[in-house]
Amino acid sequence: MSVRLEKAIDLTQQLAVDVIVGRAISFLVTIIVTFALNARYTFAVHVKLASLSRYAVIQALGGVLNFSLYSYLVTLGPLHQRPLVALTCGAALGSLHNFLMMRRFVF
Repeated sequence: MSVRLEKAIDLTQQLAVDVIVGRAISFLVTIIVTFALNARYTFAVHVKLASLSRYAVIQALGGVLNFSLYSYLVTLGPLHQRPLVALTCGAALGSLHNFLMMRRFVF
């Protein structure tokens, strides 16, 4: 077990938080922080809180694309022996989707 995972498990036990609840909280915090950082540094616009829900939906869709492509490539596709390459492909697709959709619909 990795040190990072052990620390996460220890923290959830100390705070008496279920790991699923902890994961949901971390996702929400991540969405809010990356929303503010993307608005400020990537797109150089003022934050509009009304756009936060669209941002969250686009991020979730990007995550689904990322995970779906990765899963396909390592199970049914040609990269079942090369999971790192599959991971890179999934991350590239998810990132490209997120950037283009953020530029079009959020910022």
